[in-house]
Amino acid sequence: CSDAVFVRQAYLDVIGTLPTAQEARTFILDQDPNKRSALIDGLLQREEFADYWAMKWSDLLRVKVEALLPLLRED
Repeated sequence: CSDAVFVRQAYLDVIGTLPTAQEARTFILDQDPNKRSALIDGLLQREEFADYWAMKWSDLLRVKVEALLPLLRED
């Protein structure tokens, strides 16, 4: 697939959002032959990755928000 399609799909699949115009432009113009794996590695390091997948698994497992609230509260 093209770089434009790849960057869009990678963002959606890994962190659940579209890239900004600047993020997409930077990726598309990058000449590094390893830019696709570097993009995935970078997305996996972002905080949004953990948030997105925690919510996705919570939805799949039908976790109730009320059950998570005691765990989210700071003492």
